[in-house]
Order: sequence, then C-alpha cells, then structure tokens
Amino acid sequence: MLFRSRRASRLFLPTRGARASVARAITRASSDDAHAAPFPAVTDVKTPSELDAMVPKSHSQAIIFDFYADWCGPCKTLTPMLERAVEKVWPKAALVKLNTDSPALAPVVEQLRISSLPTVMGMAGGKFVDQFKGAIPEAEVEKFVARLVSGLDETATGAAGE
Repeated sequence: MLFRSRRASRLFLPTRGARASVARAITRASSDDAHAAPFPAVTDVKTPSELDAMVPKSHSQAIIFDFYADWCGPCKTLTPMLERAVEKVWPKAALVKLNTDSPALAPVVEQLRISSLPTVMGMAGGKFVDQFKGAIPEAEVEKFVARLVSGLDETATGAAGE
C-alpha cells in the first residue's frame, strides 16, 4: 500500500499496524459486503470500527478520507469542495470525514501518520492509491476524485478480465 504525496512527489508507506488493520478489514469482508448498497455521498466517522466497515466497500466504490479539524481554516475551505465533487460522481465515490481532534480516532491518525491538515487520502480496490495535503483549487479536487473513480473502474475491468 503505497500512496503518493501530490506536493512532494514522494511515496509513503503506512506503518505495519496500519497495513495490518486494513488487511484485517479486507479479510473480514465477504463478497456480499462489497456488492451491498453504496455508502452515502458524505459520512462522518467517529470510531475506528466505523472506519473498518468502509474498507471492504472500496472494491466497488472509491472512498475519499478527509482528515480535518474544526479549528483548521483550510479544512473549512476544502471540505465543501470535496463534498460537491463527490456528490457529482456518487455512487462511484463516497467522502468519509474524520475529525483528527476526536480522541477515539487518535490511533488511526497516528497509524496513518497524519501530521498536517487537511490531509485527503483516496482508497480504491482496498488500497490507498493517492493523497494530498493542504487546500487545493476546486478544479484539482475534481481531478483527484475523477482519478480515483477511473482507477476503480480500471481495477474492476482488470479483475473481470482475469
């Protein structure tokens, strides 16, 4: 599970604990879970167990994780842009908002090494495939969402062809 930093063009590898957590969630997913009804366009996650339920869905729906804080000015600018971009492509994508100030989500924030806000990570096919940090223009947000959705389409096409 590698993800790209849009700003620094560096690859990040999540900690062993984060990889294990994602792997456990994927293992728990049955084929029925991946084909069940899609998540709503926008969801607020309050606990790690709610987050675990999201991972299996990433095989049929791109999941965009928005790590934010209520006090963060750039987060207040970016989140509405993410919501608009996701609502345009829903049900192919869903936005999951995670408040980094929530004590219950502290282990997730630590495992994924979230050190600046806002941080946005995209998951498709059960893997983190892209990310960016900081507020970006709305056109770039829409391109980010479109890349995730197209990557999910390519993953589904590749799996069907095997």
